[in-house]
Amino acid sequence: MTGTEKSKSAFDSFQKCRKKIYKEAQKQKVIHTKNYTRQFRALTKHTNTMLNDRTEHDRRMFRQLHDVEYHLNADLESAESPPSDTSFSGYSSRFG
Repeated sequence: MTGTEKSKSAFDSFQKCRKKIYKEAQKQKVIHTKNYTRQFRALTKHTNTMLNDRTEHDRRMFRQLHDVEYHLNADLESAESPPSDTSFSGYSSRFG
């Protein structure tokens, strides 16, 4: 083997080694990307579930609050208006 053949074979083996390292690095990047994507999807799904739960909770609380206000207003209106019961009509006409 001459000097140029040795240097050429050394260069070839160096290039092969670089290609292997590059391919392995690319594989690792793909693996990391897949893992990050998987984690992101899981996090997004979890976040959406939490947001949906929170939205539903807010809706329930709004309905409950609205119902309480409605009942309070109905009670106030019934307390302010004269009774509509007919048994009191005779009473008011006697003393009115």
